[in-house]
Amino acid sequence: MKVVKIIMYAFISLSLNSCFAQDCESLPNNFKTYKAALNAIETANYNYHESIDTKKSSWIIGLTYYSCDNKKGFLVMETKKEKYIHQDIPVSIWRELKQAPSFGSYYNHNIKGKYKVRLY
Repeated sequence: MKVVKIIMYAFISLSLNSCFAQDCESLPNNFKTYKAALNAIETANYNYHESIDTKKSSWIIGLTYYSCDNKKGFLVMETKKEKYIHQDIPVSIWRELKQAPSFGSYYNHNIKGKYKVRLY
């Protein structure tokens, strides 16, 4: 009985999320708040979406890339303290980041301060 409840809860949760998700091409270029940006980005439907294993990093606990056109997209980097959003990241930067010997060093030299999410 407990397994059935868990499965039903998962189904309802997935159904609700998919109803409220928007197409990635309809995402705005500017967001009202950082929290609104994060929510919109993480719930939209993308043509390309990938996360990588960050166990080798001492401070990055999550890296996820979202793209509508496979040319540029959003990078969400998670640390123990918070999530950081970067906008208009070229897919080439994402590919290089995935192959970097150090995610943190690559991030600091090639992404940080260069691709900020736009708020209005």
